Amino acid sequence: MVWFTKTTTDVLLACDAAKCTSVITRDASGISAASEYARAHGWKVGGMAYCPDHVDLMPFAPILGGAKQKQRRIEVMEIHPLSKEYTG
Repeated sequence: MVWFTKTTTDVLLACDAAKCTSVITRDASGISAASEYARAHGWKVGGMAYCPDHVDLMPFAPILGGAKQKQRRIEVMEIHPLSKEYTG
């Protein structure tokens, strides 16, 4: 999952699909509460996170780490201006 954090409880969750601009932001909630909020709104969250438009891309073994996670983090910073408010 690609999380960005402004504080320990202010979080932004970005969809892991390439070039997707979907994000969820939750202030004063924390990662766990934001994950539950995302699930309640049709996101698939578990190791990776996919918005309702890309839930079919969720792999059976959700792992996003190393270079792929770094690349996606950079992409989110470029395509979603709000992520710049969150330090990651």
